[in-house]
Amino acid sequence: MKLETVCCNIESDNPAIPGGPFDAIYFMDVIEHLKNPVKALENIRALMANDGMLIIHTPNVYRPGTFLRYLISGPGAFARGIGSTPDFHFQTYDYLTLEKTLEFVGLRVAEVVPTRMTFPVIGKFGRLRRTGAWKAGSRLASKRWPFLSDTLLVVCTKTDPVDINSWVEQRKVREGDSPQSG
Repeated sequence: MKLETVCCNIESDNPAIPGGPFDAIYFMDVIEHLKNPVKALENIRALMANDGMLIIHTPNVYRPGTFLRYLISGPGAFARGIGSTPDFHFQTYDYLTLEKTLEFVGLRVAEVVPTRMTFPVIGKFGRLRRTGAWKAGSRLASKRWPFLSDTLLVVCTKTDPVDINSWVEQRKVREGDSPQSG
């Protein structure tokens, strides 16, 4: 198997990437740093082979630790970030936000791969955290509830993008407006 690493501005109008279409594209901790993730995903979709796959890995904002930090520290805890290091995440993702963003550009989540799930209160007990039981419990919880894992790891395939004009027309009809009135 031949693997290539490509460095480019995936948000540009015409990213210069030779060698496509690609069978697999791996987006490791990138999407949360993009100013325009929709444009980047559109470009990636164009680079994928019809039966290709996109693998995305990103931090999951919808994990138990996030809620605990919010309950203890309030909403300001998110604005401060971690320590004095600035948080360069332009967008945060939970599974539903990621799934809707992907659907919008014509990508479908084919598989959610469990990663790990940590529980901050239990994790404070260092000795317990290093045990095999803790690691096994973390893996088991992540397999049972992958949408609550610390990170999201999804495998995507191509599908049809959302047709915004059709969606707007359907919404008008549902709300009682005729598509012709305008």
